[in-house]
Amino acid sequence: MNLSLTDGVASLQLAATDDGGYYALDGAVNWNPGVASQPLYAADLRDILSAAGAGARGVIWTGGAYTDVTGFVPVIPSVVTDTGGDAVEVASLDTTPADGKRTVLPMHLDANSQQLVVEWGQFDAQKVEQRLFGELAFEFTYSNSPDQIPAEVTAASGQAATAFPTVKLEAHDASGVQRVVVVYTDNRGQFQAIDLAYLPDMQKWVGQLPVLLPSFWLAQVVDGAGNVTLVTHKGGYFQAAQSVPMNEIYWGYIPLVQR
Repeated sequence: MNLSLTDGVASLQLAATDDGGYYALDGAVNWNPGVASQPLYAADLRDILSAAGAGARGVIWTGGAYTDVTGFVPVIPSVVTDTGGDAVEVASLDTTPADGKRTVLPMHLDANSQQLVVEWGQFDAQKVEQRLFGELAFEFTYSNSPDQIPAEVTAASGQAATAFPTVKLEAHDASGVQRVVVVYTDNRGQFQAIDLAYLPDMQKWVGQLPVLLPSFWLAQVVDGAGNVTLVTHKGGYFQAAQSVPMNEIYWGYIPLVQR
């Protein structure tokens, strides 16, 4: 499934306040306390994937195009409880950027309701930079298996001895590992994807990113039941660069996106 703003899927709007700005996607915004607000996309897959004849079990991010807005001051909501009269929760605005680098693309697929929710932007507090997507691409897995436990990832690394880093990943699952997809970018406006190949002698999935350093990547592991494991570096991208040591693995974390 390809989603592109140029194809009329939706449109971005910039709103300015006294405390910062935020982007909305046809008026939809994800207001998560403590982090920069992001434009929000939501779709009912029952209509989009009706020809598949089955509900989607997992979602795989396979690429996209983006632009970066430097010097962007975002609105960061915080929850305030008004104890006067009935207790209510309202959003106040806080311009203090959250610590840390840009997180991976927050996306969530509810297999029961077949609702796909995706944040259409990312904020990097260290660079004070807002990333906005112009298009995104996804694939879906289908399964009637009762197994809903994703694969366990025991090792992941991006070795950067050459200009084109080699990604190695080790994963295990009772239903078998069917596919490992790596999405990567060199921060030049494009995310692309490659499939890793399984090498029995190494018992690892291996592939070389066709991109110069530095590069940033994440992995997605698909098991035999169609479950998808998202593999990140502590919720962010792995970085491959000659001056960066091997990243630690942080697997199985899918950011929760609220509608």
